[in-house]
Amino acid sequence: MVPSPSALGSKTTTQDVRSIRGADISHLARAMGGKGTIFNVWASWCGSCKGELPSIRDFASTYASKGIHFIIVSVDDPEQYPRLAEIAAGYGISPPIWVASRPLGAFKWELAQNWKGNIPVTFLYDSYGKRRFFWDGPVESVELRPIVEDLLAGKEVQGEKHFPLAQGVTDDSANVP
Repeated sequence: MVPSPSALGSKTTTQDVRSIRGADISHLARAMGGKGTIFNVWASWCGSCKGELPSIRDFASTYASKGIHFIIVSVDDPEQYPRLAEIAAGYGISPPIWVASRPLGAFKWELAQNWKGNIPVTFLYDSYGKRRFFWDGPVESVELRPIVEDLLAGKEVQGEKHFPLAQGVTDDSANVP
């Protein structure tokens, strides 16, 4: 039996904000039903995250009637949780607001072992809770569309798209002496 989405994750001290482990993202995708779920990992302080949210939200709105769900998962620190519902509402995103459980290293590892921790990143899961695609950086609707269309058409979808990181900015290896 698939649990309801509201049964997943953990309550936080902030109303409408739920914490989720990376390992539970697949369970949430299954619980959402439909054909698939797009998960966008972002933070309120991340300019490129906020820049891509309207485009992805509009894309998700277009595909909602086809069974594609859209969920944002924030990596903000707990002291920012009270602001998240307000920020998400500004983008037309309704509660619950999902936040990555701590420690963040475990959350990232459970989603994609080759994810270096940069944000934003986007994942596509099918209705069975299997990760089908990983965009390792900002993504545009034009990049989402063919992958989601293939998923909806029943085609085999499995892949990743990686974007180069600027060393010293987002690549932790640049800081190693």
